[in-house]
Amino acid sequence: MLVDAGRYQGAGVILRGRGVLTAFHVVGNGGEFTLTETDGTRTTSAIVRAWPDKDLALLAFPRSASEGTTLDCSPLIPAEEVMIFGHPIKITWVGRLGRIARRGSPPGMDDFWLIYAMALPGDSGGPALSRDGRLRGIMSRIASHRGLPVSLPLIIPAATICEALA
Repeated sequence: MLVDAGRYQGAGVILRGRGVLTAFHVVGNGGEFTLTETDGTRTTSAIVRAWPDKDLALLAFPRSASEGTTLDCSPLIPAEEVMIFGHPIKITWVGRLGRIARRGSPPGMDDFWLIYAMALPGDSGGPALSRDGRLRGIMSRIASHRGLPVSLPLIIPAATICEALA
């Protein structure tokens, strides 16, 4: 789902029974947002709940009670394969294969995990899904880290999401 906050755009995922989950930095300015589904349907939404320290926001979505993905709260495993989805540069929904790398990098971001995958602006807030379609994390930011030749995306692990929603 494309999350359009005016100046910023990112992605989000319908979480069954909850609403649309996205990265807080995509919608952090508050107000109303436009959610665009893959079929082009647009819905106006607002923040229901936010966790800025975890870079998470939950947005209202009327059909989330019956639609959406389920959350897998089990711990991430290094080398676990995931599919990441987003809207890079406002283009259509794009998916890419990635692998969970490691936890706690860069310093001060211990709740986040590095993932080996290509990420672009517009992927923030998008889901990282397991092979069977369960939510394993939310794309957060792209991090540069000393000693790495490239920048790697960070995801908010599902276990952190489960704790926030409890």
